Parts: sequence; C-alpha cells; structure tokens
Amino acid sequence: MNEPLKIKGIVVNAANWGDNDKMLTALTKEKGVITIAAKGVKSLKNKNAPSAAPLCYSDFVLKKSGDAYSLVSADVIESFYALREDVINLSYGVYFAQLAAFSVGRDNFAEDEIRLLLNSLYMLCKYPERRDVLKCAFELKLCEYAGFAPYMESCSCGEEGVYFDVSSGEMVCPIHRTEHSRKLSPYAVKVFQYVQNADLKETLTFDVDTSISNEVSLLTEEFLSHQLGRLPKGLEYIKKINI
Repeated sequence: MNEPLKIKGIVVNAANWGDNDKMLTALTKEKGVITIAAKGVKSLKNKNAPSAAPLCYSDFVLKKSGDAYSLVSADVIESFYALREDVINLSYGVYFAQLAAFSVGRDNFAEDEIRLLLNSLYMLCKYPERRDVLKCAFELKLCEYAGFAPYMESCSCGEEGVYFDVSSGEMVCPIHRTEHSRKLSPYAVKVFQYVQNADLKETLTFDVDTSISNEVSLLTEEFLSHQLGRLPKGLEYIKKINI
C-alpha cells in the first residue's frame, strides 16, 4: 500500500506544468532533493498554492508517483515573504537554495544543509544589506557540510601557502602553484579559517569588509564549480543585477 509521506521541505524551484499545475523541486532533510507534482496550484484559490512558491518551507503530505511524488496537502511553516519584496534579495535567496540542492542531490540526508539554508534565508530577510557577506559565509560553510572543506594551512611541502588552488582546495607555495592557483590576501585566508572553526551562528553573524568577502566568494565559486561540476543559474543572475 502506498502510504502518504509526511515530510518538511523547502521549494527550490517551481516550474509551470500544463495549464494549472507546477512541478516542484524541493530540498528535504531525510531524502535530499525530491520532485513534487503539484496539481492545481497555479490557481490562487487552491489551498496548496502558497506552499508551491520558491523558498517556501512547508509541511508536505505526499504520495509516491514513479520517480517523483504527488502533492496531497501542504501547510506553510515559513514563506520568507520579505525576500519577495526586493528582486536582488530574492535572487540571493534562490541562489542559496539552488546551491544547497546542487551539493546534496537526491536520496541523501541533508540535515546540516537544510539548517544552513533556513538560517541563511532568515538572516537575509533580517539583514538584507549584509547579503554579500552572507553569500560568502553560506558558500564556505556549505563546502564544509558537503565534505570538501578547503585546507587552509601550509603547502603540502611544508612551506607557507600563499596561493589557494581552486581545483584541489589547498593552500600552495609559489613553487607548487598551478594554473588553478589564485593569490589570496592575508585577510581572505583569515576568513576561510574563521568560518571553518566557527559554529553556524558565528558563521552567519561575523562581519568583514565587503571587498574581502567578495574576494573569498570569487575563489569559493571557482572551487565549488570544480567540486560540483557546475554552478546554479541563479549565480549568473546575481552577477548581472550587481553590474
């Protein structure tokens, strides 16, 4: 018997499907990324419509349907509605969700990633002026949770590392630098090291000059691209609107 599945999840993407329906991509703690066929939710009168919006965190009741699930019912836990009031803040939130989903994939446990995403979205709602620092913090902590945290100590030969290799995720000395090695300022190195040793609250509340957070983010983006094979389209949009 196909018993309903009760599960909490956050909508990463909501694609139109036919005239009245949507196909949702959601990130969950227990099953990682799942696909949900949500019938009728394009109608504002549909009781499940609010839960079908991107970045909406809800209690879902689902039924298995092939490789996906069909939506039975949903109750919103947190909509992060404040992010919808500004296109820039919304784009950052969508990027966070997409990147978390990329790092987790399907059929994987995602407790840490869900916690990081929800707390980051909360902080983005409350302190939108810190979005670039939050982006930097989110990307660095996600690397840790995904199991490929950068090694920010000395070069493997024992010499001082002054370059960050975006392919291997290690610090290297001038002798062992490669085409993938990028020069890091001492302040950027300290940011990497701080986030690696900080808990989630400390990670999302630390303060640093935007120029330093942007330096770290550029390197982390390259590193994540090597580890994940690609980056979400949401990042391209952020770069366009920030020009």
